[in-house]
Amino acid sequence: MKTTAAVLVLAVAVAASRAWAQGTLYFANGAVGVSSPIYEADGVTKLSGPDYLAGLWWSPVPTETNAEAMYFSGLTAPLHTGINAGYFFGGVKPIPGAPAQAYVAVQVRAWRVQDGADFFSAQAKPGGHWGESNFIQVYLTSGPQPPRNLVGLQSFNLTVTPLPEPSAFTLAVLGGAVLLLCRRVRPRR
Repeated sequence: MKTTAAVLVLAVAVAASRAWAQGTLYFANGAVGVSSPIYEADGVTKLSGPDYLAGLWWSPVPTETNAEAMYFSGLTAPLHTGINAGYFFGGVKPIPGAPAQAYVAVQVRAWRVQDGADFFSAQAKPGGHWGESNFIQVYLTSGPQPPRNLVGLQSFNLTVTPLPEPSAFTLAVLGGAVLLLCRRVRPRR
């Protein structure tokens, strides 16, 4: 009877530890099976240095393709310089809240730091530089298993948020002000 109870307690403990375990992956766009540099909006210049950050978003639904349904993992990494420009090497990282021993969808997003402290700030800023990768499935590991690389990740270019055009109302007000100014400046005859 004691042996059965001990086995039952052990089984529950193992199941609970798996349920609470966080999935782990290798957060880098340059690794075995992955060579996907990130480029500026011109499609030629590789992102370089700490002026740019890459972040990881994930979804528990392995087939997710809706960017708005993704969760930010809290993982970011700066882009490297020189021969490794365009690449980030964030290392082996657990994803808080993500299950271990399961497939999840992941997406890498990058942005220029001067445009915002986070991706959404850079995306919203007029003239902001930001970009998103394709969606890939990754099997998250835990414990002694080696973490999986972001195999399937493709290179991508940043996008520049368009500058707002002046509204018609603003232009009408400025035009009216110019007409009034011209009327006052014109000498009387």
